[in-house]
Amino acid sequence: MNTFDSLRSLSMSGLVLILLFTSSISYSAKIIFDLGEVLLHQRGIRSYSHIISIVGPLNIAKYYYNNKSLIAAYYRIFQFGDIVLKQDCRNAWFAGQITNQELIAIISENIYKEEYSSFFKNKSERNLIATGIYLLLPENILKITNLDQEGFKIVKKCAELGHELFILSNWDAVSIELIKNKFPELFNLFKPENVIISGHHKKAKPDLQAFKIVIKDNNPSDYYFIDDLQENIDAANSLGINGILHKDWKSTMKLLSHLF
Repeated sequence: MNTFDSLRSLSMSGLVLILLFTSSISYSAKIIFDLGEVLLHQRGIRSYSHIISIVGPLNIAKYYYNNKSLIAAYYRIFQFGDIVLKQDCRNAWFAGQITNQELIAIISENIYKEEYSSFFKNKSERNLIATGIYLLLPENILKITNLDQEGFKIVKKCAELGHELFILSNWDAVSIELIKNKFPELFNLFKPENVIISGHHKKAKPDLQAFKIVIKDNNPSDYYFIDDLQENIDAANSLGINGILHKDWKSTMKLLSHLF
């Protein structure tokens, strides 16, 4: 073997080693998770039993009989708050502009005033909102919030694969600290600086500034954002982030399969 053949053999060996080395390294992505209805949920027997204990079974039964839906009651709380506060009540709460107690006090003080009577569809709706507002106390939010076990397993797998993980969630500053203490197994998988909560940073999704806190000056296309609300996905997409509308983990994982 001459000198040229020796060099070529060494070069080929080096190339093989490089290919073997690089093939053993998995692609590291940046994945942003929402919390509510993605990694945490407020469903299940324990949650429902606590909701009933606060609101009262008679209020719930009367409201459902008259309105045929319970989910809508949650949004009606904030719609009423919008009228009283003359601003987006829910986002003001998430962004830390008003506290849980202030929000509850404002609605409680005004809900039975005659000037607002036309807002309510019927008496049962007014009564349900008057009691349901107390579910927004941090200690009650804590009791009705549960860990999504499937989501937790996926976050754990992402961490094992070396993906950089973030949380971007609209949550009030007081309740989220209780939630962190309740589910350390989840939050320990994220670097503290990668947990971006609206109540701490005073920016709530879909405000683009909330997303910019996460991506900083990095390339937005490097990030994947998982959220259950279309308006938040639309905001993320407008910045060039890969938004994934979460309906269930089976469909979400199909869209993320190339990362695993």
